Amino acid sequence: MFGIFKRVERLEKEMAATQAEIDALTAELTEVKSNIDTNFAALQTEIANLKSAGVDITALQAAADALKGDSAAVAPPPVV
Repeated sequence: MFGIFKRVERLEKEMAATQAEIDALTAELTEVKSNIDTNFAALQTEIANLKSAGVDITALQAAADALKGDSAAVAPPPVV
């Protein structure tokens, strides 16, 4: 019977470690998003300069827009 409690305790520790990993990944993704937001205006300026020079920026603008995209439009993965 005490073996069950030890297994439950081990599982709780593993879940806590997993939560810490999730928290760390969340922090990293938040930093990436912040960097994209910070640099997006400068990117848009460069794209506008290329457009003014007569360069076809259609694909570049689409890629930039995808970077800035609405995070709500991406569905989270299913919970397993």
